[in-house]
Amino acid sequence: MELPPPVIKEKKLTPEVKTLDDMIELGKSYNINTADNYVIDVYKLYKITNSLEKLKKLIGMKKVKDAVVGHVLFFLSNLQDANQDMLHTVIEGPPGVGKTLLGRIIGEIYYNLGIIQAPIAQAQPRRVDDDNSEQPRKRRRRNDMIFIVAKRSDLIAKYLGQTAIKTQEVINSSLGGVLFIDEAYSLGNSEKSDSFSKECIDTINQNLSEKKNQLLCIIAGYKDALDKSFFSYNEGLTRRFPFRYIIEEYTPDELIQMFEKMIIEIGNGWEYNGSKTELTKFMTNNYDYFPNYGGDIETFILNVKIEHAKRVYCLDEKERKKINMIDVTNAFTQYKTNKKIKPKEDKTSAEMMYI
Repeated sequence: MELPPPVIKEKKLTPEVKTLDDMIELGKSYNINTADNYVIDVYKLYKITNSLEKLKKLIGMKKVKDAVVGHVLFFLSNLQDANQDMLHTVIEGPPGVGKTLLGRIIGEIYYNLGIIQAPIAQAQPRRVDDDNSEQPRKRRRRNDMIFIVAKRSDLIAKYLGQTAIKTQEVINSSLGGVLFIDEAYSLGNSEKSDSFSKECIDTINQNLSEKKNQLLCIIAGYKDALDKSFFSYNEGLTRRFPFRYIIEEYTPDELIQMFEKMIIEIGNGWEYNGSKTELTKFMTNNYDYFPNYGGDIETFILNVKIEHAKRVYCLDEKERKKINMIDVTNAFTQYKTNKKIKPKEDKTSAEMMYI
């Protein structure tokens, strides 16, 4: 009896993906008819393309972007063990560098990769009416991803024994999504003398393992402060946060990019059309007056708009919303006066409160 000819399997395609741009391009090229030809799950890549483009638009963060590419390739290769791997993440960096925004993007990526699983029966999240509420801030995106930003007052109660309950409630409302704890070092202190802090951190630690398939916990803050006032409370905490992204300080050139980007994002025709050379010289000479980076640039732009309004209020319409160096220089004088900023201000002052 003659045997049937052997079935020759088509060789899987191995696309070259080394950069974030490579990954975005491959995701955009997704075609349902050819998806099975690849060694990686290109459909999942297609689902996170929008989030990857958001990541690309972030100013600076080259090392972070490169690290995310490597992690995403790992997930697309289906090599992770959903029952074993914990994906909780640390984002290190000074104020104003976009830690929360980066956390949201990472959360979107993990959610759309299917890594975070919704609980079978999820309790109704507590309503948050305004930013003055004692409740953690809750945001639902169009894709229904849960993203909760919590701080110390959201997690730690006034009386001993109630903190574990309060912390657990916040965690429960985060299931199926992301719990982002900003300035996580504020939960404890280096002396570890606060019983409330230990109760909170121990509750978090327990859930990191038990709810690892349903919860992505992202903490943010200064490295030294996190080590001394958060990770020191429990020896098992460090291994439960395998991913660590370090956002480096912005350069003067990156602050200029941020300034121009924020001006354009005002919309309605706002733009900077002054001298790029003068703006570069200005930012280089006054770099130390922007220690909080994005936050300070945002404040500075408000001063720029005010000075611009004073300059053009009786000029032709075509002069409006066109920022120049006169606006920048005048705004800087007011900016320094209002904020009472000293150059080379100690950026770790907030950190030292908890050490």
